[in-house]
Amino acid sequence: MPSGGCLAEEPDRRSRAVGLLDGCPVYADGHGGYATVVDGELRSLPASAKDKIIVFADTHSNGTTLKRQEASSSTTMGHRSANVEQSHVRAACATASKLDEMDIDNIQLPNAIMANLRSLTGDLDRDFPIIESALKKIIEASTNGPKAEELGVCFPAIAEVARKYGVVSGRVVHLCLLAIAKMCFKSRANRRHVTRVSFRKDLSFMLELVGFHKHDPKVQQSLSKLLSIIGLEEDGVQSLDNKLALGHIMEAMRVHQNDKDVFGLGCHAIAAISANDSTLRAKLLKDDGLVRVLTGLRRFVEDGKVCNAVAQLLYCLCIRVDLGHHKIIENEGIELLISAMEEHPTHTGLIKFVALVLSHLAFMSPKCNQSTQEILTKRAGVEKTLDGALATITTEHQANRDPVEEVGWDEAEKAARRLKDLCVEARSRDAEGQRVAFEDCSEE
Repeated sequence: MPSGGCLAEEPDRRSRAVGLLDGCPVYADGHGGYATVVDGELRSLPASAKDKIIVFADTHSNGTTLKRQEASSSTTMGHRSANVEQSHVRAACATASKLDEMDIDNIQLPNAIMANLRSLTGDLDRDFPIIESALKKIIEASTNGPKAEELGVCFPAIAEVARKYGVVSGRVVHLCLLAIAKMCFKSRANRRHVTRVSFRKDLSFMLELVGFHKHDPKVQQSLSKLLSIIGLEEDGVQSLDNKLALGHIMEAMRVHQNDKDVFGLGCHAIAAISANDSTLRAKLLKDDGLVRVLTGLRRFVEDGKVCNAVAQLLYCLCIRVDLGHHKIIENEGIELLISAMEEHPTHTGLIKFVALVLSHLAFMSPKCNQSTQEILTKRAGVEKTLDGALATITTEHQANRDPVEEVGWDEAEKAARRLKDLCVEARSRDAEGQRVAFEDCSEE
C-alpha cells in the first residue's frame, strides 16, 4: 500500500470511508485527496492511486459522504424530534409489511421490490426493515417460485444497496450475496448476467466487502453459496478475483473453525473456483489449504453433508495431474475418507465421490498407487465397508436418478467394484501366505 505523510487529524473512519483500495477502507483527507491506514497510522495516498479506488455509491466527488452531509445538515437545523424519527421507522416497517404479504407469483413482484429499494433514504436504521424485506422476498421467490429469471431486473438495485450499506452492515452483505445466489441457482440467464462485464465491478466490490465482515459466519456462508453456483457456468468464476475469494474462504475456515456450515460450504466453493484454475490449485497446496481441509474433515467426520463436500473437493483435485496427491496420503486423507463411509453408509453422494477418489489414488496415480493400496488392504473392516458402498452405488445407479450429472454412477460402480476386488485379492494372498508358512512349519 502506498504511504505518505501522517495526517494531523484522524477522521471518523466509519462515517468518512469513501471507498476501498486493495480491500482497505479509504477516507477523504479534507484537502481534496485520499488517505488510508498503514501500520495503525492514517497516511495520505498518492494521486496515482485515485483511479484504483472503488468508490462507494453514496459518495460525492469532493470525498464527503452523503451520510456525513446529512448529519451536518441535521445539526444545523437542530435535532429531529423522537416522534418524527419513530414515524419514519413505522413507515418503513409498513412498507416492508406490504411486500411481505405479496404473493411470490404476483406478476408485479419485481416492480414492487425495485420500488422499495429505490425508496431508501441512506439511513441504515430507517432503511433496514425495507432492505431485509425486499431481499428476503427475492430469496423466497427465487427458491419457491417459478420466476427467478424475471427477478434479474433487481441486480442493479441489490448492488446499490451493497455499496451504500455493505461496509457498516454484515447483515446487508449476507442478504445481498444470498439473494444473488438464489436468483442464479435456477436461472442460467441470471448466472450469465452476474459474470458479465457490466456487473463484474459490483460483484468484485461485494467480494471486497466480505473481508470487512470476516467474523460474521453468515457472510462467509453466503459468499461460498454464490461461488458454488457461479461455478456452474464454465467461464463464470473467471469474472472474479479467485485468489482473493480463496483467501476469504481459507480465512473463514480459520476464524470459524467450529462452524460446520462455513467449512462445508467453503469446500464446495473451493471445488467450484479451482476446477479450471491450476494456479489456484497450486496456491491451495502452497498455503497448506489441503491440510486445513483434511483437518476440518477430521473435526466434522460425523456430519454427512460436510464429508460429502470434502469428498467432492478431493475428487475435483484428484483428477488434476498437477496436484501433489501425496499430500492427501501424508495427512491421513485415505483413512479419513474410509471413516466417512463407515459413519455415513447411506449417504449416496458421499459414497460415490469417496469411491471415485480412492479408486483414482489406488489405480491412476503412479506415485501414490502402492501407498494407497497398502492403506486400503490393511484397514480392518474395509472389505465390509466397500461391500456396503458397492451395494449403495449399484442401487443408485440402477435408479438412474442423476442423468444430468457429469460424473455418473456408472463410473462410481466400477470404482467401488475394483476397490473391493483389490481387498479380496489381498486377503486371498494373505491367506495363501499363512497356509504356506504353516505347511513349512509342519514339515520342520
